[in-house]
This record gives sequence, structure tokens and C-alpha cells, in this order.
Amino acid sequence: MDDRMVVGRAAEQAVAEELERRGYFVVDRNARDRHAELDLVVRRGAEIVAVEVRSRRSGDPDAAADSVDARKRGKVRGAMERWLAVRPEDYEEVRFFVAAVAWRDGRPDITLIEDAF
Repeated sequence: MDDRMVVGRAAEQAVAEELERRGYFVVDRNARDRHAELDLVVRRGAEIVAVEVRSRRSGDPDAAADSVDARKRGKVRGAMERWLAVRPEDYEEVRFFVAAVAWRDGRPDITLIEDAF
């Protein structure tokens, strides 16, 4: 596994832990199909959330969040539709978050953008 993948996995773990602190339960990680991947799928009560995690080894978390362009948003939406179509999840609301992670002195600085798209 290359360094970029290690940093990405660490960012996903840090975001999962932060969301669990906020009362979410991780339902799925790195859910892949032929077209896209969902980094995290979490739920809290009747809401289910697709979380796109973006990380940078250093710098501004905004740069990480800005990398989720219209094409990526469309891929995540489609992946979530397909994910929901094959799982018996009972939900009332589907939401999309972006979690931007910048690493500072080896620690994650997480910016969570709820309802990002």
C-alpha cells in the first residue's frame, strides 16, 4: 500500500471516529461497485449519510473539500442510489457530507461539511 493510501485510510478512520462521537453509526466503509466508491456510509436514527472523505498531508482542509467537483458529486449520488437499492435500510432522509482532513503535526484536522450537495 502506498503512502497516499495509508494517509487516506487514516483519514477515513479519523472521520469515522468523529462521526461516532457525534452519534452516527458506521454502516459501511469503502463500498465499491463498477462505477464508484462510497468512502463511508453512516446513519443516525432515520437518516443515512454518504460521506466523501478527502485528505491532504498538510495545508488547508478547504483545498481538500474543493476537490469534490460536480463530476465527483454525481458519482457519489449514483453510488448511493445503487447502494440503497440493494440493501434493506429503513430511512427517511438521505444526506451527503464531505469530510476534509488536513494533517497537522501527525494529527487530523477535520472539517465536516454537512449537506455538502
